[in-house]
Amino acid sequence: MKERVAGISCFIVGVGAVLVLIAIIADEASRGRSIIDLLPLFLICAPVILYPAWTRFGKRDLSEVEKLDIQNEILKKQIEQKELKKKLED
Repeated sequence: MKERVAGISCFIVGVGAVLVLIAIIADEASRGRSIIDLLPLFLICAPVILYPAWTRFGKRDLSEVEKLDIQNEILKKQIEQKELKKKLED
């Protein structure tokens, strides 16, 4: 879950930075300054937007080993619950 929140927030910050850069470029163009000076800022913002999108906002696929570990933990907890219920009934 943390990965998804981080991915989404990173994406939102990147989009916000691009919008701010567009506003700055519009202002700079009206003053007659060069837009090429702001190109490095776009190159920084592009990965900030693309990486979360490419990684599906932090959603990752579990390997088979991780899936088995999760299933084992669930089974252990179910066994513990059954043992506790037996103790409570006695």
